[in-house]
Amino acid sequence: MSDRAAAPRFWTVVRLLLGAARRRAAGRTQRTLTQRRQRGGFAVGPFVALAFAILLALVFNIGAAVEVAFAVRSAEEVQAEANGRVVVDDWFAVRIAGGEAEAAAAPGRRAQISRAEDRYIATEAAQLARQTHGDQAAIATQLTATVRNNPQALLSSRLLREQSGQLPDIIALILVAWWCLMMICQGEGPELDTQRSRDPVWEWLFSHPVPPAAVFCAEMIAPIAANPLYLTAPVFPGVLYGLAYGWGSGLAGALLVGIPAAIALACMSKAVEIWALLRLSPRKRGAVMGLIGWFGFASMLAFVFLATQVPTIFTTISHWLLAASSLPWPHTRVLIGQTGSGEWVFWKGVLWCGLLAALLILCALALARVSTRAGLSYRPRTAAERGSVELRFGRDPLYRKELLWFRRDGSALLQAVLIPLSLAAVQVFNMRGLVSSATAAWNTICGAAILFGTYFLLILGPKSLASEGQALWIAQTWPRGLESLLKAKAKLWAEIATAIVGVILLYAAFRFPSDIAGILALGLAWYVFARSLADKAVTLATVTTSSGEREKPPAGLRLAAALGSMSFAFGAFTQQWSLAIAGVVYSLLTAAAMWQNFRYRLPFLADPWSETLPPAPTLLHAMVAISTMVEAIAVLSGVAAAGVGQGRVGTTALIYGLCATAAAIGVSTFLAGRGVTQRDIWLWGSAERKPRPLLELDLGGALRAVLLIAGAAAVGAGLGLLGLLYLKLLHWWPALAEALDTGRSRLDALPGERWAQMMMAIGLAPFAEELLFRGLLYRALDREWGGWRAVVGAGAFFAIYHPALAWAPVATLGMINAMLFKRYGRLAPTVALHMAYNAVVLSV
Repeated sequence: MSDRAAAPRFWTVVRLLLGAARRRAAGRTQRTLTQRRQRGGFAVGPFVALAFAILLALVFNIGAAVEVAFAVRSAEEVQAEANGRVVVDDWFAVRIAGGEAEAAAAPGRRAQISRAEDRYIATEAAQLARQTHGDQAAIATQLTATVRNNPQALLSSRLLREQSGQLPDIIALILVAWWCLMMICQGEGPELDTQRSRDPVWEWLFSHPVPPAAVFCAEMIAPIAANPLYLTAPVFPGVLYGLAYGWGSGLAGALLVGIPAAIALACMSKAVEIWALLRLSPRKRGAVMGLIGWFGFASMLAFVFLATQVPTIFTTISHWLLAASSLPWPHTRVLIGQTGSGEWVFWKGVLWCGLLAALLILCALALARVSTRAGLSYRPRTAAERGSVELRFGRDPLYRKELLWFRRDGSALLQAVLIPLSLAAVQVFNMRGLVSSATAAWNTICGAAILFGTYFLLILGPKSLASEGQALWIAQTWPRGLESLLKAKAKLWAEIATAIVGVILLYAAFRFPSDIAGILALGLAWYVFARSLADKAVTLATVTTSSGEREKPPAGLRLAAALGSMSFAFGAFTQQWSLAIAGVVYSLLTAAAMWQNFRYRLPFLADPWSETLPPAPTLLHAMVAISTMVEAIAVLSGVAAAGVGQGRVGTTALIYGLCATAAAIGVSTFLAGRGVTQRDIWLWGSAERKPRPLLELDLGGALRAVLLIAGAAAVGAGLGLLGLLYLKLLHWWPALAEALDTGRSRLDALPGERWAQMMMAIGLAPFAEELLFRGLLYRALDREWGGWRAVVGAGAFFAIYHPALAWAPVATLGMINAMLFKRYGRLAPTVALHMAYNAVVLSV
């Protein structure tokens, strides 16, 4: 038997290769279902998943066709308005025309006919008002004027599509071309999978005695077998033909127009893929294929997003394009059989669509032929062909590396911007009710921008790290180390997110120019917040296994990375600026705490069993203790308010003192189990220069310590006097003065409550707060940041746990105590200063 006789037949090869394409798609679906089951989610069987995917694709294509029909109708209404016509229902146009004809034949009945027309006008105005959500009275006035002065201007909705004008053709061209591009960019799967490998079926030519024409035929139409959107694509023209001619003609249109269109689009999709695989370098190939896949996925989502707002959106777009309608445009509606005279001929539409499908198939075959003519593999260009252009991107090698990533790898834009932006856009659509109401005020626009930017950053971080895969860990051999590389990445992410959020803030400034100062302040706060959020996101880095699977970061770390986001965003939403500032400060401190732990874990990411913890006390210990104290105070205060009523200052003071003391004792006990003694908390210094406890000092040392404590108390009293002066200055604002006077009069009316508050503020709070905020928090923060940043950060974190009006003096107290603790190495002077400050402020 000869080789030719043994070779499989043409259609046998096509059938086998299409089956292989179908099995590849089924394998991708099975992998997704398996991963979902492993994560504990709900997953159906493969057959049910396939049936459900086909059903969704069918609904999508039907919905896209209906959207096109509604958009074209909106354009026809705008065109009629531009032509001086008034669009009305059929029954109204018929009755007005009959009434006018009767009045012309019998002028004596004009009054009776006019009264009947007034009733018709009232009914039609009510119907149009419900359909367009317009003003019924204004619509009735317009209809009355038209009926009385120019009844020929009325246009029946049934005759709307037969009027002259190119505006509907422009809208139809935009949407049909958009749908076709979306289908071409789909490929073999509708999902957004930028890591999917492409296996050209022409590899069969190297190992099987098969006809080359059969291989390329199967390759060109493989998307139809693998992608449900192509399988159900014929219903798109079928629905359009059904709306124009009736559903019998619609079925014929799906068969005669839809099937050739699906084949043509599948061929063009594969031709573009063949061109990218054979004529682009591996680096650019992945970028182009990723961008094509992203466009197809984003366009599909856009059709879904537009579903509920098609008339509104395309009425606005039609008004924008009205001036361009005077230019020559293709008569797009000829694709469903409308002639230049307004007549509808079914076979002409089928003929035009068939010609376009044939032309598209020929173009696809030509592109595939040109792509394969130079061989079935990419031939890299030589250095002489490439040329050499020396470009310098930044001076710091770390930042230059990231910028070169964008220059050399086209997929960088996809991984770092487009995919996170698309996922964030999906969440915007899910919260479209909140977003639509957020445009009413500048602060709500800014709050929505903060939420959008936060979600974008939390998606961008893991996506960007995953895109580098195992190559990320090569930096462990660099002289600069992996920490510097990750910090550079965080800065790049923050700047990308800031650029996107900045666009929304510019829109807010355009809408509300009188509030530009507040928008600018929120923009600066966002940049600080974005830097801290990016620093937290980069600590979610995990090792990519040899199989290419990325380990998922723990849920606790992902939750910690988002801390402060809601406070900042909802502070902007509700104009509670103290809450927004607290969110930014909390995010900064959380970022420092996460990096303090991550730095010790970084060398052991590939060997988590050998990792070490940072020496206690850490910033995380301090923040957990302080947050636990605040939460306990909130819970017990709520219980007390339910039991003894609100407004009992003494009860609140007692709860605060007990919770602060319990938190100090609890964290001290916890740290004792980590080898941290009370001496290590209350004293600060190196092993050689650490101060001795007060009870171990000689007479001279004890005298110096007492003088230091007395001096600190004197400084505290002076700060207290400045605090009283600050309160006097606040009285210059009437609203603040009223609130302060109300609180003071309430305390004066209850002397017992006042004494209870003073006892707590002088006898309990200074010891607990100095241990938590200076002995633990500032010590750990100084180890992480050092210098003035640690002093300011500790003071700001101390201030946000107090009333907003007291932030300035309380932050000053916190910063002075931080410097005092580091300078002299003892907490006792800071406690004395704190006690004296509270005593002076509460004594008046």
